[in-house]
Amino acid sequence: MDRNEKLVRDMFANLFTAASDYFNETSEFYIWGPGHPPAVGTEAMKKGFQAVIAPLSDINFEFHEFASIGDIVFSRRTDSFTVAGHRVEVGVVGYGVIGPDRKFSKWVDFFDLMPFDQFHLSPNVAGGVRKL
Repeated sequence: MDRNEKLVRDMFANLFTAASDYFNETSEFYIWGPGHPPAVGTEAMKKGFQAVIAPLSDINFEFHEFASIGDIVFSRRTDSFTVAGHRVEVGVVGYGVIGPDRKFSKWVDFFDLMPFDQFHLSPNVAGGVRKL
């Protein structure tokens, strides 16, 4: 495992509890993908992450592939979680840009919002968790 892959794995292992270890005040994290504005800075990320994970349990990130070119890293993973009694799996491709301080200046995930829309979790759908 190279140091960039280790940084990505470590960041996701600690994403919801230690954002400031992996991002700085000018970093951008596209929580809902590139179609929505990013959370900028660690406080905005913490707030955004907490809003996303509040109705979720048993969150897991399973990494399948990594690639890096210089300070740009790519990953393919499956994110899974339980919401409203249902287990959900979402395929995700993400990329990040690592700054000279070894913190991410940007992270962007690409995924289908439909599972999040289905449970009223995404910014595309108003309201709270919907039970199916």
